[in-house]
Amino acid sequence: MSEYLVDFQHFNLPYGINTLKFNSLFTHSLIYSFTHLPKSMPSILLMFFLLLASTTLATAQKVANYAYGEPGSQAYESLSFWTDGTKRTDIIYTYGSDRKEVKLRYGGKQGTGFKLLFPNQHVLVVMPKGNRLHVSDPRRPSAKSFAWQYEGPVDGVGTFCRPCAQSESEAIQLIRTYFVNR
Repeated sequence: MSEYLVDFQHFNLPYGINTLKFNSLFTHSLIYSFTHLPKSMPSILLMFFLLLASTTLATAQKVANYAYGEPGSQAYESLSFWTDGTKRTDIIYTYGSDRKEVKLRYGGKQGTGFKLLFPNQHVLVVMPKGNRLHVSDPRRPSAKSFAWQYEGPVDGVGTFCRPCAQSESEAIQLIRTYFVNR
């Protein structure tokens, strides 16, 4: 891969930016064209371009949502597993008809699954089984089977959820990649 250097020393750019290295001829050409604009324009356009590039190149957030029970009921529970595309970020437990939220912590691997820790140190054990999550609580005799929860429009009504896993298989792959296999 070719690298292209652009020298900005004569433009007196902020933050000590003097030279940038690019791997793309298109990017190099774009920057070169900026340097042939009126004196103040390259600084403004460069900052805009760098801002745009940094937000575009940022890793995408993804979330896998799993639920047990009927939304709006007292027995409802959900777990949302967030990643930033490179690592685990947040785990949110939601429960009850008024959807109270608690942020959980990843507690490490447990057999073929992993542990979740509540702020009060209570532990849940999560085991992927097919496309579902079996969640066990040491205080209860049996595990609950959480199913992937679709978040988005139904029959054309509702809002698309960009970070949400769009299928059961995508959701369980996210769980296996970021929570079971790491």
